[in-house]
Amino acid sequence: LFVFFNYNTGRLKEDSKDWHIAGNIAQETLQLIKFKYFPITYEHNFVFANIPTRFGLAWIFPVGLTDALWHTYQTHFLNVHIVDSVGEANKVSKDLYNPRIFYFRDNKPEEVNTEVFEFEKEFIVEEKVEVEVDE
Repeated sequence: LFVFFNYNTGRLKEDSKDWHIAGNIAQETLQLIKFKYFPITYEHNFVFANIPTRFGLAWIFPVGLTDALWHTYQTHFLNVHIVDSVGEANKVSKDLYNPRIFYFRDNKPEEVNTEVFEFEKEFIVEEKVEVEVDE
């Protein structure tokens, strides 16, 4: 009984920590948009790439980022587009009015400068790590 209690208590602490971090990620994302773009008085197109769905066992944005933003702003000027990669976000944003691209790196939202896409053919967000092989 003691072992069972200790295991469940430890598991509960880990799950609680996961949910706390997941909540911070969601809050940071919504605050980033709010601080930069509130109030939204004309059409905005937000394109999100690489959205985290979970942290540990806690859900972050499995399907709810669009709803979270709508409930925050409650305006018809807000359009949210969800894509898998920055490259795909770039393609989608070409056909949008006033696009803003956000990418999640290490569960932190970052706004991507769309001018970078115009300047470079390929925008690489992931860092390459070269490994030397001893022969």
